Amino acid sequence: MNEVDIIFVPFFTRDIQGYHRVRYSAQSRAVENYLYTIISGSSGNLLSPSDLCGYSRSSILTPSDIGFPESAVLAEADSGNQTMVTGDLDINLLHELRLNGTVKPLEDRREDVYSLTLKIPIQIIKVD
Repeated sequence: MNEVDIIFVPFFTRDIQGYHRVRYSAQSRAVENYLYTIISGSSGNLLSPSDLCGYSRSSILTPSDIGFPESAVLAEADSGNQTMVTGDLDINLLHELRLNGTVKPLEDRREDVYSLTLKIPIQIIKVD
């Protein structure tokens, strides 16, 4: 079975409340599915329309388990700064914790209650 290890979430929000909706949703996906989520937002003023101003803080979010930061945040930009966030992602640790982590959310699914089916196949991009 092919597993997803990283979800990339580009976004634009106009205010801090919008940013928090994106960030907390992305962090939930990382914790629930034992994967990384990388959120990358646009911030600052756009040239057109001139009244459109964005708020963001790009982040690398992790599962919440042994071997990852307690906060489940590997790296996070300061607000209001145009910067790049970097961090080392340990894909092998993800795979290990999916088998032997504190909890195993992927094994606790109720397939008798629901099933997941894809309408469009997932495109898998391998990076060497």
